[in-house]
Amino acid sequence: MKVFIARVAKNQKGIRMRPLRHFGLPKLLFLAPVLFFAVSRTDYANYASYALEGDIVAYSRDFAYATRATFLVYMTAVAHEPVFIAMHWLYANLGFSISDSMLANSMVMVSVYYLYSVRQSDSVILGAISAVGLIMLPWFEQLGQNTLRQGFSLIFILAFFLAINDGKKYRAILFAALAIGSHYSAALFVAIYVLADIVPRKFIVSAIALIFAAYVTNSTTIISNIIITPILAQAGLYTQYSSDMFMSYGIGFKALFFSYSLV
Repeated sequence: MKVFIARVAKNQKGIRMRPLRHFGLPKLLFLAPVLFFAVSRTDYANYASYALEGDIVAYSRDFAYATRATFLVYMTAVAHEPVFIAMHWLYANLGFSISDSMLANSMVMVSVYYLYSVRQSDSVILGAISAVGLIMLPWFEQLGQNTLRQGFSLIFILAFFLAINDGKKYRAILFAALAIGSHYSAALFVAIYVLADIVPRKFIVSAIALIFAAYVTNSTTIISNIIITPILAQAGLYTQYSSDMFMSYGIGFKALFFSYSLV
């Protein structure tokens, strides 16, 4: 009986002394200024209006078509990553502009990264600092511009990390599929995270070093242009666009960017 009373007292004490950071309200209170700061660092409206470059060329064309097609027709007509394109259709039919969709994706990305950092550090303060650090990086805005799909896939990559760390296999598989469906380069993060417990660490480090050397010496570009790109084009994973601003512009799976993501 004394042991039982002692355990009850210990549990009650643990509940009373539970740190405030484990509850949702402090997370939301810290998230608000982080998102406000993120918005202040982005200018997607002006970017989309005067600098139609990079992937924005294809995004804008797809976005304009989204309101004129049913969901199934749109998904079969646009040959890009399915999860990202599905969100395009949803945003467009909710009345969002292309810049609105970029901003929305960025804010979701920041929120998930913040919550992931809070979970990993077990502190809302450290989580907020980490999220602000992400926003301060020079390429942060690019995650919502030319590399929009990579930023969008990061949402599911982080969710995959959390699920697999918690041992939730089926949930991890779902988030891995959503990440890869948002951008194919996510397959690298998923594969390396899984293989890290199977393949010797030295082998992984050596492989990354080799790919990095190929990237720096431009060998990846040469190999890609000769071998990989033609194969991907035949498979429908690489499309060549032409526009007034760009004589030739390719969008889709690119070996060079794949290796860059890995590095």
